[in-house]
Parts: sequence; C-alpha cells; structure tokens
Amino acid sequence: MSDIETNNAAVSAIKYALDNRYEEPIEFLRLWFEGEFDILRNEWDYIPDEVFIGADTLFVPKDKT
Repeated sequence: MSDIETNNAAVSAIKYALDNRYEEPIEFLRLWFEGEFDILRNEWDYIPDEVFIGADTLFVPKDKT
C-alpha cells in the first residue's frame, strides 16, 4: 500500500463523513482511523470503495468480487 493510496482513502473518508453528517461523522472517522472497517461496512450505508482502497489491506472493490 502506497502513501498516495492511504492519503486518498483518508480524504475519501473525511469527505464521506462530512457529506453524511446525520450519521455521526466523528464516530465514522474514529472507526476508520482505528481500522474498524468491518464495523463501518455493517453500520453505515453506501460508503464508496475509495474510503477503503489503500487503507484496508483486505478490501476487495465491489466490481472485483
């Protein structure tokens, strides 16, 4: 995983959290920062793949499944 991929994932996570304020954005970012990606996928809706690409080493994009 490159620094660019991680940075892009971080920017995507922040954008998602700010765009979905009704969903507790600070909690979302805390879980993302702590690597709790399964919790995010189970508890939040419509998270774009970009939030996980480069941050979650086990992530497989939806179009690759």
